[in-house]
Amino acid sequence: MSKSDIIKMDFSCKEVVILMQKYYQVFLSSITNGFREIRVKLINEIIKQDRFFPIAMEFMTSDDNTYDMLYNYMKSSDICILFLSQNTGSKIGKGINYISNNYVKKAIDDYKKHTCIDNAGDLSYTELEYAIARYLGIKILAFVEDSVVEQCESGNATSDLQRFYNSLRERAGYTQWSKEPECSEVINALNRFVNNHTELKGWIREDDSNIFKSATNAGIVDISLDGILSREKLRTWMTQSTVLRMCYTTGRSFIVTNGDILSDFVANGGNIQLLCCKPYSNELFDIQNIEEKIYGDRQQIHREFTDVYSELINIYNVAKAKGTAYKNIGKIEVGFLSTLLRSSFLIFENTSNNKKIGWFTITLPPAKSRETVSFEIMSNDKSVSSNNLIHRTINHFNSIWNYAISKGEVFLIGSQNDPLKDISDQNPKKYWEEKEKIAVFNTKKRKRNRKVLIEVAAQHPLIDGLYPNEEFAARLDMAILLYNEKQNKGYDAEIYVPGSLHLDYDGVPDDCSLSKAGYDYLVEKGIPVDCIHGEDWNNYFDESRFHKGVYNSADECFIASQFFLKNEHEFKELYSICSPNQLMRKTLFYIEFGVIPLIVTVPQINMYHNFFNELFSSVTRVIESDHSWQGEFSEEAIRTRKERLPGYKETIEENEQVLEKKETISEQFSN
Repeated sequence: MSKSDIIKMDFSCKEVVILMQKYYQVFLSSITNGFREIRVKLINEIIKQDRFFPIAMEFMTSDDNTYDMLYNYMKSSDICILFLSQNTGSKIGKGINYISNNYVKKAIDDYKKHTCIDNAGDLSYTELEYAIARYLGIKILAFVEDSVVEQCESGNATSDLQRFYNSLRERAGYTQWSKEPECSEVINALNRFVNNHTELKGWIREDDSNIFKSATNAGIVDISLDGILSREKLRTWMTQSTVLRMCYTTGRSFIVTNGDILSDFVANGGNIQLLCCKPYSNELFDIQNIEEKIYGDRQQIHREFTDVYSELINIYNVAKAKGTAYKNIGKIEVGFLSTLLRSSFLIFENTSNNKKIGWFTITLPPAKSRETVSFEIMSNDKSVSSNNLIHRTINHFNSIWNYAISKGEVFLIGSQNDPLKDISDQNPKKYWEEKEKIAVFNTKKRKRNRKVLIEVAAQHPLIDGLYPNEEFAARLDMAILLYNEKQNKGYDAEIYVPGSLHLDYDGVPDDCSLSKAGYDYLVEKGIPVDCIHGEDWNNYFDESRFHKGVYNSADECFIASQFFLKNEHEFKELYSICSPNQLMRKTLFYIEFGVIPLIVTVPQINMYHNFFNELFSSVTRVIESDHSWQGEFSEEAIRTRKERLPGYKETIEENEQVLEKKETISEQFSN
């Protein structure tokens, strides 16, 4: 028995030796003519060794699947025994055009590059077998005839033979022989070869290893070290299942990446149940603290469910479009966890035949699921039901799912219930307390930085469409004072003046944006141009939100906060200069976006923002329902753009007319 047949493990200074009989698959490659007799003998002798099992072309049927069979046999082999003589065998010729296996094609292309052969049809079938073995990295045990060596070394061989020999000598080496070798010589060489190559994987009988017995009983059928489930395997499992149970921290990466496969599943009647961390929960805050030690800023984890929720709605809508009137599409449900559960898993079940298969990841914080070990698990007849991993996992999922139902924290995608809105509506105070924790954490960890960001809340309308009005100018003057104060104390200060092009009260566009008006004012007052931001920042993060541009206080806070958070080693503090009546709403917006602001107010006799409107309408709306004014259906985002964004109102009205016309036509058609 070779070294590779023994695994030694040391537990508490006690050596445990597990004997596992390894078997090695050996592929036999040569021309048939001239080697027919030794091939038959070798196959029998190899079997007698009780260590190898041979594979040869004699085992394959001659049909359209020959190349597929050849590749699969080669892929599962550990060693290729190759005989090379003067006669390299018949060429593939036009048969090259009938090869459909993509991996065989890749092996041929790789060999062509290696040998600089022009026409792959000039390869012999034996050389093709070698090319595939070479591509797969299979160990080659080669025997080369004396005359071949002599001719090739002297340069007198044919081009085909020379090419084959050169590649073989470079890649694998060989044993030279003057006549057809005896079977015993080949068998001895084969045993020595295996003993000297302990890295060979080989095959192990399930019954020969307690480890494999345990894995079988646990229902573990494969192990992945990268934690990644291939899309091909996912699609196959989905077509064989009726229910998919998922458990993730948020599931964003998996769901966004595989949205097309998931929509096909739902369109064909499949049901999806997702368990994930409750948005804005302490659990996510704990995960952020843990993961930031490796990944840096992870405050976006609190916003990931927004992406997940949007993607699930999209998946459901696409499924509805794909489904037919004769088929009931499936449903998507989301349930929220309330504990720090970090192991991610997918369970696929076919309720018609009770077959189950799954993907279980042992997530070990602070590592993420794709960085840790994953198991492919399944239920089978040999498994011990009570300890089978997939049974345990399903019971675990169902217990949490039922608990979430009892707490009213399971939501149906496509229904009127909005889980994000429902969560915040249930307890607004709790929502904002969690948001404040995140904002405090994000701000404190920047305390050693040496730069400050000053955001100046712009105020419309502009005078003559070009110049800041009295209230806007007073805030800009305060920004100048604060800038100089910070510079004198040794800090680097930058000023952001937000505000896109606005309409005035008569619906006429200004001649420049609020940012440009503020920028020109600050430059005229002596602030260096490289310390001022305006239009260069206004649209920087448009990709990450539904509404574009800067048309209200929320937009101002969103852009400023994102630049503040963008590099945790840059800005120390974020100042916001605004009206006293804006103070509460601006503070809430900044907390929503993950920052604790330092608010500086500038009072005026006549101020644009009304105190009572702010207190009883705007602030209340932010606290209870529309927290960010960035969502697709945010009434305030739409209202402020209708009032202030040139062309927006007309575009909305046109879209509404088109939609109304489509609905009318649809109703007439259905009637």
